[in-house]
Amino acid sequence: MKIKPSVLGFYVRHYLYATLFSLILVVAGIYMFTLIREITISVAMIGLAILIVAIGIIHSKVHAGSTYLEIDDKQLIFDTGILSHYRTIAPLAKITDSAMKRTFFERMIGVADLTVNTSGDSEPEITANDFEYAEVSKMHELVNHRLHITPDTQEKEKQKR
Repeated sequence: MKIKPSVLGFYVRHYLYATLFSLILVVAGIYMFTLIREITISVAMIGLAILIVAIGIIHSKVHAGSTYLEIDDKQLIFDTGILSHYRTIAPLAKITDSAMKRTFFERMIGVADLTVNTSGDSEPEITANDFEYAEVSKMHELVNHRLHITPDTQEKEKQKR
């Protein structure tokens, strides 16, 4: 199973304040145009606001295209990065636990974060942010299912197939 992050989730996490600033610039630009009749300044303010939002959207789309979380029979892979590239591989045999987290705003936009810990490490091995809730939930269930597989249950699963 391979999942990619949500463009909206990444955008909201990283560009919320820039978007609010852009909204203020647009309101100020409209004010300058309607009441003070400063066309040049108002167009510059609105243009800057559009540029800020466009950069945020483009960066979010590129990030979502270059990031993924994948699980197979032996490992969990988290791959991310646009200019600098990072790949973290956590063998399923070494995963001790996983946690799924959703803040209030993440619930509103339908995303969640997945944290995976491995044995021998005090910090989380993988922290994957801004993935669609339904996909992260399935991934979380798969990781937890694989954590509880014993040799006996593994043999039973092979017999079912």
